[in-house]
Amino acid sequence: MEQVDLRDDEAALRNGVHNRCRPHTWLWGLRWGLLLLATIFMGDGDLFAQENLPPRTQQAAVEFQIPSQPLGSALNAFAEVTGWQVSVPTELIAGRTSPGVSGSRRPEEALQTLLAGTGVTYRLTDTNAVMLVPGAALPGASLPGMEGQGSSQEPVDRPIDVAEPKPVKVPEIVVKETRKQESAQAYTANEASTAMRIPVPIHDIPRSVEVITRQVMEDQKVIRMNDALRNVSGVFLSQSQGGRGGEFTIRGFTSTLNVFKNGFRDDSTFSSRSSRDVVNLESIEVVKGPPSYLYGRSDPGGLINQITKAPLRNPYYAAEMLFGSYNLYRPTIDVGGPLNESKSLTYRFNGLYESAESFREGVKTDRVFLAPTIGWEIGPRTTFRFEGEYFYEQTPIDRGIVSLGSGPAPIPIGRFIGDPTRRSTTQGGKATLVLLHDFNAQLRWRSAFRAAVTREKYSSLEADSSIPLRASRHWGAMNCRRSIRATTGKMNY
Repeated sequence: MEQVDLRDDEAALRNGVHNRCRPHTWLWGLRWGLLLLATIFMGDGDLFAQENLPPRTQQAAVEFQIPSQPLGSALNAFAEVTGWQVSVPTELIAGRTSPGVSGSRRPEEALQTLLAGTGVTYRLTDTNAVMLVPGAALPGASLPGMEGQGSSQEPVDRPIDVAEPKPVKVPEIVVKETRKQESAQAYTANEASTAMRIPVPIHDIPRSVEVITRQVMEDQKVIRMNDALRNVSGVFLSQSQGGRGGEFTIRGFTSTLNVFKNGFRDDSTFSSRSSRDVVNLESIEVVKGPPSYLYGRSDPGGLINQITKAPLRNPYYAAEMLFGSYNLYRPTIDVGGPLNESKSLTYRFNGLYESAESFREGVKTDRVFLAPTIGWEIGPRTTFRFEGEYFYEQTPIDRGIVSLGSGPAPIPIGRFIGDPTRRSTTQGGKATLVLLHDFNAQLRWRSAFRAAVTREKYSSLEADSSIPLRASRHWGAMNCRRSIRATTGKMNY
């Protein structure tokens, strides 16, 4: 190994002589330079480490005079003196007493003294912020600044005594399930009475039930029940019987016996010879599936039940004027309220007059409908109600256009094949009596009676006959129903 004498290099450099025989001399200078840089960075690291020491090494002593008192008050005094932020749950310091602290101490030492023997410790969350938590001193730990107070120092081999938590008795809390009363402006209904003949939440009924509320009918401005039923899937007017009561199809089954009003049959033979109006309806309930288990003779598709408006205990007045295509104008009125100061007598009245033409030439309709209702609260548990209806309509029988071959005849759709001067006249009336009595909160008796009379003067020149048809028909029907409603448990049955 070649021995290098640095003194010779230095002498050569002083003499300005370049020593070409020692090519590795610059490596030694590089080594000394790296060693010097490492020494400088190591020193800087020590300085940086000093700056990142925990805040407790930089705390200045503060003069404390906090006597023994409840821990909450002592912590407030500590925060005022030091400016520290102390976060603590109220239940953690309730009933605890601090021994206090006095003299010149650093804030963290003073805090440890305040918490001595309380079963509460702390952890730093920021430079001048602490959070109190349950805990005890670690084995062998001693409080700073108390080395000379042997009598108050805890033994080294066991932690500070922690106060046993006391059971807390909380007041009884009763949770009740409540539900707001269904708004008259709702698009959906929570209950239906048609499927079970008693009001039942729809989600508890094992049937397919759909309800068309009054608000839906108001917003859509429908005036006929068959138009409102367009909101129900699988239900439609299959044929109008020339503009009269018509037949409805439910799930593919067509019948004139599947329409009811307040639980009474409202077929197009004895009750409604003309298209049904919605002016006095509160809702329309459709139950899909065989209904004969409750309603007797019916078709298996389902049934349609019209629910009429009830008398009102508070005054209500509304009027509307509806204009439409083909010279339609239809004024309606809806009023109700109490008839006496005690509000035991209430009423509701709905009425309309309608005059309209059609997209078919020469077809004109005039209609009048009146529906008074009176309620009487006989007693706190007994209610009596009278519902009346009067209906008058005059309109031609419009059965559409004729067929030719395998399809409709090639004539304009607006052409009326008949005699527009021949107009069918229909008059009808219904009277319903309902008696309700609540024996208790679980049992209700309902007894109802209805009489319906319909008279029709049929005058028409049919498209399939050259002989004018004239007839005068008179129908009458009476129905009587009694039912008992029982309510058990949460189902409100």
